[in-house]
Amino acid sequence: MLSLVPTPVARPISPACRPARKGIHGGMACAVPVHAVAVLLAVLGMVLLRAADLDNDSLDDAWETSHGYSTLLYTRIVYVDAADGSDSTGDGLAASTAFQTIGKALSQSFTAGDENVVLVAPGTYSGSLNRSLDFNGTDIWLRSSEGAASTVIDLEGAGRLLSLTHGETLSSRLEGFTVRNGYMASYGTAVHLSNASLTVRGCVFEGNRSGRKVVYDYGYGWTETWWQDADSTAAIYASGAPVAIEGCVFRDNTSSQTMYGGMTDNAGALLLVDADGSEITRCAFLGNSGQGAGAVALYGTEALFRDCRFERNLSLTTGGALKASQYWGSSSDSEATLENCLLLGNKALSNHSDLHVGSGCSATLKHVTATGGRARNGNGIQADGDLDAYNSVLDCVLTAGYGAVLQADHCCSPQDLSPYGSGNLRSEAPGLTAAGFLTAASVCRGAGGTAGFLALDIAGNAGRWRDGRAFL
Repeated sequence: MLSLVPTPVARPISPACRPARKGIHGGMACAVPVHAVAVLLAVLGMVLLRAADLDNDSLDDAWETSHGYSTLLYTRIVYVDAADGSDSTGDGLAASTAFQTIGKALSQSFTAGDENVVLVAPGTYSGSLNRSLDFNGTDIWLRSSEGAASTVIDLEGAGRLLSLTHGETLSSRLEGFTVRNGYMASYGTAVHLSNASLTVRGCVFEGNRSGRKVVYDYGYGWTETWWQDADSTAAIYASGAPVAIEGCVFRDNTSSQTMYGGMTDNAGALLLVDADGSEITRCAFLGNSGQGAGAVALYGTEALFRDCRFERNLSLTTGGALKASQYWGSSSDSEATLENCLLLGNKALSNHSDLHVGSGCSATLKHVTATGGRARNGNGIQADGDLDAYNSVLDCVLTAGYGAVLQADHCCSPQDLSPYGSGNLRSEAPGLTAAGFLTAASVCRGAGGTAGFLALDIAGNAGRWRDGRAFL
């Protein structure tokens, strides 16, 4: 738990001095007993240890380190408290004089190059001053003091939380919030990033959506029903710069396509466009739905997914969990790398319940399990671009398009993958628990190889996936 009150830097107090006899140089002399000198030196030593403040921000370095702040950058903290703060009388400089809204805190003057922090107390934040926020080109760390379980931003279906468009870097952070009920027609129902980066940690995104059903009545019994307000969007939309997302949950976010479409398909949770270098680690994508991809869509983006779970996501077309495509109007390809990931129980109303790798794109799977997916046409993974798979359980129908190169090494599948590599095992029943783990009797045990081997599994356990502790 973070303390809202930082440790102040202690200042040593000089001992009392008295006038001394004037010697050659005259002046003052201190009359201090020898034993008192020893005590004073010991106290000063403790003060110096306590009061280290390398960046001169009046915050104790030990306190900064324990709370994740830099000891080399001037740290400025602006406090927000929905219950006890005030935008009219507070100055945000202390927990006791906190602002009431996040928008008020972000309106303060921040200095580029400093560690600018907006620290938000537990509570539920709603209303116009807690949405449609902007860092205005300055890297700011917007964090909660107690975490996502107790700090909720309710967007009330009236907009998104955050829009960064002024070149912010990965030093900008969003940490420890539940963000729910966002609604925007395009480019991010909760977060919009354009030529700007953001690091997102420990957040929950739930119930953010786009799209509304509209019925057109032309008279004479002629009506049409369409979806509107859903163009190129997801809970987080990022374009032109990488994002880093760690330890987050995306749950029950929905984006439906409009009658006119857009430059890219929609996704329920995450849409990355020309955002090379993005990394998504230890995230869970649960029950999201989108027109293009149920959970994640990549367009012209190279991205890494490590230790992630994709469960019960629904694509209204193809790619229930993830879809990798070229960016329309450019030659940029997508490259998706999945390491220690679980794809469980995803669906597609058309085809490819788990993964769709578009033409010209590629995907690499290391220790990945894909199982329990359902699609109208029965396919689980479609590789119209190149696909490499290592030490993975592909308990689904896998097909490759014309010209695609498929490589599989030490994988377990109901299909015969021997033409695509060595050490592959064919089994109609790989032996998985309902949660996607290998059972004790799984035929996949002992079938792993060294190529693409990862030292830790999705749960952080050491050892080969053949030990049955990993999602593979």
